[in-house]
Amino acid sequence: MQGNRIVFIVAFWMLGLTAMAGEDLDSRLREAALPTTPAARLMQLAHDPDWRVRKAVASQQRAPASVLNVLASDKDARVRAALAHNLRAPVKATMSLVRDPSEDVRYSLAHCGYTDPSVLEKLIDDPSERVRLQLILNPNLPITALERMAREKGVVGERARRMLEQRRKE
Repeated sequence: MQGNRIVFIVAFWMLGLTAMAGEDLDSRLREAALPTTPAARLMQLAHDPDWRVRKAVASQQRAPASVLNVLASDKDARVRAALAHNLRAPVKATMSLVRDPSEDVRYSLAHCGYTDPSVLEKLIDDPSERVRLQLILNPNLPITALERMAREKGVVGERARRMLEQRRKE
């Protein structure tokens, strides 16, 4: 009987903590998205326990490179994918995402029209066909990388050859 009471008290206490954190979540999300939020505060928010707050910081185009570099190794792939889409993400941060264990993060890098060409070139050997097919569509992919992909067999090579023809006509 005493054990059940302790479990109930601990569960009630945990629910209370969750509710308190939830009350403050909206304000932390707003703060993470504000362009006027100071760099020191963004660094604090980059370590927030809620992935949505960290994702908002990763999307923040006025976040300093030091904050974005921290988020490149975030435990949540959704945060790293948001960083991949940030046009102000430093090359150091995006380069570290090239070998990310999450295919979705690498796909985000291949998809983003702001990704540095040197980062895109590193993705041409990605093990995921989905990532390589998306990479072919990125206008920042250097022609030399596209030519290399065009030598592949299968659908990737076929689509790379078509894109190469199209880009040469332009």
